[in-house]
Amino acid sequence: MLQRSPPESIWKDASGKSEPRAPPEAAKMLCQSVAKAADVWLKDKAKRHCSTPTIFVTAAWGPLSRFSGKVLKHWAEILVANKGGREACAPGLLFLAADAEAVNQCSLAGSYVHCIDAPRRLGVEPLIAKYLALASITNKGLVAAWLDLDVYVAADPTEYLSAALAASDQPDVLFARH
Repeated sequence: MLQRSPPESIWKDASGKSEPRAPPEAAKMLCQSVAKAADVWLKDKAKRHCSTPTIFVTAAWGPLSRFSGKVLKHWAEILVANKGGREACAPGLLFLAADAEAVNQCSLAGSYVHCIDAPRRLGVEPLIAKYLALASITNKGLVAAWLDLDVYVAADPTEYLSAALAASDQPDVLFARH
C-alpha cells in the first residue's frame, strides 16, 4: 500500500484536528450527490439545448485545499465570462471537497460552483471518486470533463472540447496532457 502521509497524521487536517468520516455507503452517496447536482444544473431548460452541455469536475484535499477557493473562483469567472449572450450554455463546475479545508474553501468560490462534501476518511479515495463523479454526470447525458486543480485555465475550454467530440471519428473519451 502506498502511504503518502505518516500514520499519525493520515486523518488529520493542517491544524491537527481529525478529518470528518465519510458516511456509510460513501460511494453510493457520492454518485447520488453528483447526479443531484447535474439535475439542478439541468433545471435550466436552456442548458438542454446547448450544443455540448458540459460539467467540469475537479477535487482537492491535503495541501492543495487551501488554494482551491481562489482557483475555483477564477475558473467560475472564466467559464461564465464572454458567452456572447449564451450565458445559459455556460458549463457547470462541480467540486469534490475531500477534506474539511476544501469544504471551507469551496464556500468562498461563489454560488456558481457546486460543492460536494466527499470526505476521504473511511470513504472513497479521491482517485476513485473522480471516476464515479464523471460516470454519474455522463449517465445524465451530459459531457463530463475533469480538470486537475493545478491546471491554469486562461479561457473557457468548452469550445475545444465540443470540437474534439464532434470530430469525424466521434471519440467517446478524450485525454489531454498538461
